[in-house]
Amino acid sequence: MTLALSEWYDIMGINPWHGFQLSNELVPIDSKCNTITCERAWMDADRVGRHEIRRAINRAEELMYQYLHYWPTKRHREVTIPYPRLGNHALQRYTNSDPTGHWISLQLPEGHVHKLGYLAESTKVLANVVYSDMDGDNLYETATVTVSVPAGTLPDEVVVQFDPLDLGALPESPDIPVRKVTVNGTTATILIDAWNLVCPDKYQRARCSPLNPNSFYAVNPNNPKPPKPHQYTLVYDVYVFRRRTDPTGTTQNTAQAVLIWESEPYPTWSTCCYNFVSDKTRDPSALRYAIARGEVRDSRTGIIYLGDSVYDEASQSWSGKISWSNCRTPDRVIVRYEAGSTDNAWKTVISRLAAAELTRPICACSNANKELAEWQWDLSRNGGTDEVYSSPQDLTNPLGARRGHIYAWRSIQQLQRTIGFLA
Repeated sequence: MTLALSEWYDIMGINPWHGFQLSNELVPIDSKCNTITCERAWMDADRVGRHEIRRAINRAEELMYQYLHYWPTKRHREVTIPYPRLGNHALQRYTNSDPTGHWISLQLPEGHVHKLGYLAESTKVLANVVYSDMDGDNLYETATVTVSVPAGTLPDEVVVQFDPLDLGALPESPDIPVRKVTVNGTTATILIDAWNLVCPDKYQRARCSPLNPNSFYAVNPNNPKPPKPHQYTLVYDVYVFRRRTDPTGTTQNTAQAVLIWESEPYPTWSTCCYNFVSDKTRDPSALRYAIARGEVRDSRTGIIYLGDSVYDEASQSWSGKISWSNCRTPDRVIVRYEAGSTDNAWKTVISRLAAAELTRPICACSNANKELAEWQWDLSRNGGTDEVYSSPQDLTNPLGARRGHIYAWRSIQQLQRTIGFLA
């Protein structure tokens, strides 16, 4: 999951109510410099919008992955990589084992790999949202959702999304950040900051105007819900479901890994017993597949091992196949897994790098948000000012010359994963 917009606001010191276009007498705009943030920059030509901030966050994470060689935030991945070959290409493996008698190791394209498995999502359940004022300031800043979840659900597996009827022009719902999740048996209690629950349809209007944070729908069983899109700022229901990396998939679409063989120009030289159109086919586009399973051998470096495996439905058990009989080494393998750093320190780096990627301020003047202006400052243009000296090496880093770029590059250099040396 990528860094949430509300987390970026928190690190940048931006009022989350104003950041999500919310304002009333309880959270007023109290200076000429401060203002609400619109959804897109074109709604207010002098300031950046939430859409541009989200893109900057995504860009920051992609840049960090490019140089760290692992994602700074946890996510699910599916990649296709070449199957390991012997150094002497005239030789072929006929078993799944290496010279030490272990299953063959594979190197994934990234590090910090946590587990193998496919991305599994349970059925989405529509649940009511109840708003409350927990600190007595007449501002209903806390939303509570109570809903049934599948047995065995962990708090970090609970996902909240908007009802599609609330999305307006958005093609799909983003994940809604949650403050806290408690699971008791099959009942999950979810606390959400109210500013994360603005109806997305309200953001799609041509005019960017302040939205009232206390204009929500109080759930009352004796009152029918208004039709959607409704007239309230905050949504009155959301979808909740379980999302996890499931290692138990038994089909080609859900297995931890799938071995792939291409057809051969001369199929009579080598025959395989796996599912195929024909053992003797000469169709260049034909492929053979076999399910494989394994485990993470070295999480930090992204080394795993895999073996061809067969699932017995009767006993609900797996068994590995050591030999490929007369079949050659697989050509490639599809691997499904969960990866990414779990270190929260990267959130600060992502935020500052995203700030440097933005080309506009979020407020009318930099004094209104010194934190954002600090990381947007271009250190290549410090001649004749009182800015501190910047090392020439900092200005040649591949990310850029803004202070956020330099901070991120220094962090990357300290913790990037080395993948090889050039002699």
